[in-house]
Amino acid sequence: VGPELDDFPLPTTAGSGALVGGVARRLAILEAERAAAAARGVDTITLSSGDFSQGTLASAAFLATSPELVLMERMGYDAVSLGNHEFDLGPRALAAAVGAAATYGALPPLVLTNLYFSGTSAADDELAALYGAGNLIAPSRVITTAQGLKIGIVASLGVRAGTVAGGAPPVTFW
Repeated sequence: VGPELDDFPLPTTAGSGALVGGVARRLAILEAERAAAAARGVDTITLSSGDFSQGTLASAAFLATSPELVLMERMGYDAVSLGNHEFDLGPRALAAAVGAAATYGALPPLVLTNLYFSGTSAADDELAALYGAGNLIAPSRVITTAQGLKIGIVASLGVRAGTVAGGAPPVTFW
């Protein structure tokens, strides 16, 4: 849902101010939804469809500390897809960010099903080393909920993603 549907103050109508801040606001919503589901005896999963690494001041720290990934792991995301913006700085930068989050012990399960590497360029080798079943970035994941429901997770980028993520080559998505 958009923030204007929750409690975000609009230019013409003030909200109550109960929900404030990006990550804090997101965590408050996730905790409320999880608590409501638990009260009904319903399992929840938390997924991200990607594009978490660009567009904010926190993006400046993407390579060194990977705050987006660390925070999503700490907020309990069950799986996170890589979007086209994760490739904006190139495959080596993405590999460095994933490695940084793993070093901090705070890496959510990453998924991208249609990720293909070059057989001739070494520019994607670091990322290729992190990809595969059981690796830091997997083509698919299976999540088992507290009540035993198994859910398969796949994620794909459209063919056009390669043209809007100018730093992605030699990685492709088709």
